[in-house]
Amino acid sequence: RGGGYGDDDNYIYYTFDDERRDQNLIAQTMERVAQSTLPRLRSFRPQEINNLSWAYARLEHKSPAAEALFRGIGNEIIRRSSSFSSQDIAMTLWSFATTEYGTVEVYKVLASEMNADSADAFKSQEFSASIHALATAKMVPADLSVFDDTMSEQHGDGGNYQEYCPFTECFDTAASELIERTDMFTEQEMKDIIWAFSKSGVRHPTLFKSVAEYLVSSPDMFNESRGYSGCSTQVFGIIAWSFAKQAQLAKEIVESSTTQTPLGTTTGRQATYDASCVDVGGELIDQLFSSIATHSLQYKNGEGLSRFSPQDLSNLAWAFATLGLHHKELLDAIAEQVTQRLSLHLEYLNGSGAEDSSLKKPSDLNKMANFKPQELTILVWAYASIGIRKPEMFEMIGDYIIVLCSSITGEDGRKTFNSDSISKHFTRQYLSNLAWGAAVLQGYTPLFMNLLYTGLFGGVNGLGDPEVMRNIMRDNGIQKQGIRNMLYVQVTLDMEDFKLGIALPKNFPEGWGEKVNGERKNPKGPLLDIVDAPVLELKPSRWQKTVSNVFQRLGFEFEDEHIIRSNDPIGSNGVGLTSTSQEFLSIDLANTKTRVGIEIDGPSHFINVIDGNNLTYNVDDNNSRRNNNKRRRKESGPYLFKDRLLTHLGWHIIHIPFWEWSAIGNDQKAQELYCRKLLEGTESSLSQKT
Repeated sequence: RGGGYGDDDNYIYYTFDDERRDQNLIAQTMERVAQSTLPRLRSFRPQEINNLSWAYARLEHKSPAAEALFRGIGNEIIRRSSSFSSQDIAMTLWSFATTEYGTVEVYKVLASEMNADSADAFKSQEFSASIHALATAKMVPADLSVFDDTMSEQHGDGGNYQEYCPFTECFDTAASELIERTDMFTEQEMKDIIWAFSKSGVRHPTLFKSVAEYLVSSPDMFNESRGYSGCSTQVFGIIAWSFAKQAQLAKEIVESSTTQTPLGTTTGRQATYDASCVDVGGELIDQLFSSIATHSLQYKNGEGLSRFSPQDLSNLAWAFATLGLHHKELLDAIAEQVTQRLSLHLEYLNGSGAEDSSLKKPSDLNKMANFKPQELTILVWAYASIGIRKPEMFEMIGDYIIVLCSSITGEDGRKTFNSDSISKHFTRQYLSNLAWGAAVLQGYTPLFMNLLYTGLFGGVNGLGDPEVMRNIMRDNGIQKQGIRNMLYVQVTLDMEDFKLGIALPKNFPEGWGEKVNGERKNPKGPLLDIVDAPVLELKPSRWQKTVSNVFQRLGFEFEDEHIIRSNDPIGSNGVGLTSTSQEFLSIDLANTKTRVGIEIDGPSHFINVIDGNNLTYNVDDNNSRRNNNKRRRKESGPYLFKDRLLTHLGWHIIHIPFWEWSAIGNDQKAQELYCRKLLEGTESSLSQKT
């Protein structure tokens, strides 16, 4: 009763009245085929084996008989891998990765067939499909830094491997082909290859710089005129994600390194952005992300982000926030899409759209408006990190999460939530980041904050039991950054909204953190791949030492790197936030008697604006973008949040932006004059308040 052509017109499908009957019939057929072909696989040609495995993967048919069939296919691959064509290798890799039936030995044998000697036999699509499949199956090079020629002194030799690894050679071959023949690859294929590197944790600065140069210089970037049938929405988000992830991987290398690196002592989001400047070049990375934003907004002749899936939107937001890049038009459009779609979905879930045929649940509503918990958390984190308040979007996200988690019936007969119903959707890492985002964005809706505290602690009245919550949430405790986040959140709740009546557990954080020697449990959902945006910074900046010397000469009494602890007196009642001492906030230079603090605001305190024609650079050094003064900047969310917290705690903070201090140079008299004016302005301001 009808039917049509599948993707790329490479198969035909038919539809019938009884869907369940047809599914059962197909399943029975697949079982019969598996049982019948297994003993006869030796007579199958490689292409027939490829077609067979592809069919099971495409139909998502998994069973003991299917698993046995794939074991047999694996044995045939090991026995006669050299007879498989490049297309057979690529598609069989995809089938094994999709079904999760592959073994390490099978993957190694298939990967070894794609090398420098055989590269000419592979098409661009086969390179991308093969490398994508290996990354999906977590079959990666033995040394993740083997191609890193910017952050790792021992590596970056490309094909000069210390020890042979078929996965290393396969990754190297795909990267080399993409670098040398970039114009032969579509954006979709480029996306798959660089995603594979970033997903696998493999850094390759040369590859990413080559891809960025091509995409930025090509007039047909993301354009159908390059012969591609149509650039999918995934391309934009995944390319952005892959570049940001490469920089994040570099930051992790630097933070664990015991030797000097190109990033120096830079940490946090600035280290992530600086890594992209070292790897790719500051001007180039900004141009690439500006182009991604522009082409996303203009997608499909102006349909723009309306065609982007929730994952596409969250990938874009995550990438821009991770690198600290602000593109107002794009971020406004993402927020608008999220708000509209969640509103539509809430109407359906609440039944208010039952009479409206446009709100009856079509397949595209489920696809375009069904946001996953991870995607919602990333969106909140991204906007909080960049420092963009979107009250309508945040309120809609909160309402959606409440409905999503409200799966039990309360005493009044209405649907409500408890810790168990929340645990089915959210981990405590998600919840603490949502709470942090609510505090940064000042989005304290009572019921939403109640839900967050219930998921984190079991309730809002301070009586939670940490062991009970570990069992409910199936985790090992709240992560260190989550503990600190909740201290920040509680201060803002206490100082900015007294009516909520929400409190941390009385013994917090004692007993609530992750158990050091305990076996880590696997919470529902993947860990969030986000850059922590702490407001506690204990590493002095390179400007801080110079500034402190100047204030010393002026006779200003201060303490370097003053630490505010969670059990210090807070607020008018003089009671600490916790009974135990936790490092809570830091101030670069602090006079504890007058409660005047001085913050030297380095690049990590700011977000870089890449809207329109706002890109300005020093032409003599492509990497000077890292600390370039000729930029438009805005304060980051964590920067503004820290300033609010310190103000609530009674501090008056003097800010010294790094570009103003850099402009003074090494002239000591000019430095002293600048600092003296800051102190005089502060004294005048404080005297007016008193």
